[in-house]
Amino acid sequence: MNASSKNERLYDMAQLKIRGGYIENADKALLIPEPKLHFYYNQIPEFDDIDSGFFKDRLHGTAHFILTADVDDKAAGSMIAYDRYHDGSFYIWLAGVAPPFRKKGLMNALHEQMVKYAREKEFRALRIKTRNSRRAMQHWLIKKGFMVSAVEEKPDIRDNRIHLIQGLIQTDT
Repeated sequence: MNASSKNERLYDMAQLKIRGGYIENADKALLIPEPKLHFYYNQIPEFDDIDSGFFKDRLHGTAHFILTADVDDKAAGSMIAYDRYHDGSFYIWLAGVAPPFRKKGLMNALHEQMVKYAREKEFRALRIKTRNSRRAMQHWLIKKGFMVSAVEEKPDIRDNRIHLIQGLIQTDT
C-alpha cells in the first residue's frame, strides 16, 4: 500500500468508534441490547435473516465479547466471539463490515481489539469459520495469520465451511 492510500484510509476512519460489551452483564455501561445487535447484523448483506432472540440464545451463559463499530455515527461493523469449544480458544462467531465501510481498515481494527480482549482473558487462540463462497473474508483471514484447520463439507461446495485458527501466544524472540 502506498503512503497516499494509507493516509486516505486513515482519513476515512477518523470518526471511528469501537465499543466493546456484552449482551447480558450486571454492568449496564457495558450492556449491548439485542435490538442494537440486530441493527448492526442487518447492515451486512451476506448474513442470513434472523429471529428475535438470535443473539441471546447463542450467547446466554457463555463467556463472550461483542464489538460494535461506528463511523461518523453510522453502524459500520461488528465482531462477536464466545467460548464455544472450552479448549482455550475464543470463537469469532460473527464478523462483518457494512459495504460502504469496507476496504478502509475497519475489520483490522475490530480484529485488533478482539485479539487484545482474548489475550487479556488468557485465551490461547482465535477460531473462526467462513464459507467457500466468501473469498474476500478468506483472503483477509489468511493475511491476518489464520490457518485452515478443517473443512466441513456441505451439499453445495460454495457453502463448505472453512475452519481457521490463529494462535495468540506471544513469544519473546
